[in-house]
Amino acid sequence: SYGVMLLCGAAGMGFGAFNEIVEFVATLTVPDTNVGGYINTGWDLVANMVGAIMACTWIKLRYAAANPSVSSVMESEPPLS
Repeated sequence: SYGVMLLCGAAGMGFGAFNEIVEFVATLTVPDTNVGGYINTGWDLVANMVGAIMACTWIKLRYAAANPSVSSVMESEPPLS
């Protein structure tokens, strides 16, 4: 369902954001960590979002292939608002 895909996408992006916090703490506490700045953080977050979108798409396609009768019901589900 869309709720499961939303949860998986949010969890993936959340883990990526947690990793960025770990990198930030490392730059504050450990000298010479060689972790990039804002551009590095931005690209990491973009990559996390792209990965989450790809995972959600894969989940939907795989579920639709395994359950053809249910996938048509999912198509008619109203969008989250």
